[in-house]
This record gives sequence, C-alpha cells and structure tokens, in this order.
Amino acid sequence: PVGVVVYKLVDKSDPASLRLVYANDASAEITGLDASVEVGRTIGEITPAILETPLPATYSQVALSGEPADLGSVTYGDDRVAMRTFSVRAVPLEDRMVGVVFEDVSERAELAELKRAREEADRNEKSFRTLFDAMKDAVLVYPLGTDGPGPILAHNRAALDSYGYSSEELSELS
Repeated sequence: PVGVVVYKLVDKSDPASLRLVYANDASAEITGLDASVEVGRTIGEITPAILETPLPATYSQVALSGEPADLGSVTYGDDRVAMRTFSVRAVPLEDRMVGVVFEDVSERAELAELKRAREEADRNEKSFRTLFDAMKDAVLVYPLGTDGPGPILAHNRAALDSYGYSSEELSELS
C-alpha cells in the first residue's frame, strides 16, 4: 500500500508547525497510527522523535518553495511507529501544504543489505582463499578436541603437494 498524508505549514518559520490535515487509510496501515485521531495535530505531537530528523524542515521547504523532493529511502521509528524503511516523496500543494507519499520498503531494503553482505562475504572468501593458497607452507585447518584433532576442514595447495594426497583424500583424513 501507498500512504498519503497532507500537512499544512501553519508558521512559515517553524517546521514543527506542520499540522496533519489528511491521511489515507493506507498511511494508518503502514504506520499503525489511527488517522482519525491524528488529523488536526502537529507533526511533533503525532511523532515527537521526527522533530530530531530533517524531515519536517524538508517538508516545510517543499511547501514554501513549490518544488517536490524525492527523499529516497528513509529509515524511521519511534515509540509509536515501528522502525521501518520508507520510500518517501514530498510534493507541494497549494496554501503552504505538502503531500507526503510513502511506502514501506523495509523488506526490499533488508534484501538489498543481505545481497550486499553476501557479495562482500564472497569477495572476502576469494581474497582469503587466494592468500591461503599462495602460502608456501602446508596449512591444515582442523578442530582440536579432547580426543585429539578432528577432521580436516580446509587445506591449501602446499598441503596437497607436501603430503601427496588429493583434496578429497586429505579431507577424509582426521
């Protein structure tokens, strides 16, 4: 769902004076806030922590300048709104009002972060493997237990050359 809220900037010099004049049902579904209760309240009365972010100033600037702003991905949460990542756009409306269109993109953001982490892990593994295999000394990696060494978990090329085993044979040794 796509949330839409409209704020009116009551005092041109005070972003905290943004007063909610409209919120669609999707905004309530996304934020968990009851729009019928919140309409008429200022942005700081609805979500006090938002005043510590650049969002109110950005919304005020859009309302005053008449220029829309694509805020991209914004992560926000407080005592009333669960921490989520939102795609946010602010569009100017008449009479010092600003429409804020937002969508919960938390799952997409989490998937993108997971993909970045996986790619970094792959790069790190390749770097490690390159260094590991470049070592001239034989290296065997295995756990040490109270009963002695466990199965060989990893080895480098020098170990294969030194001991004369294939990779499969060496992995079967303990």
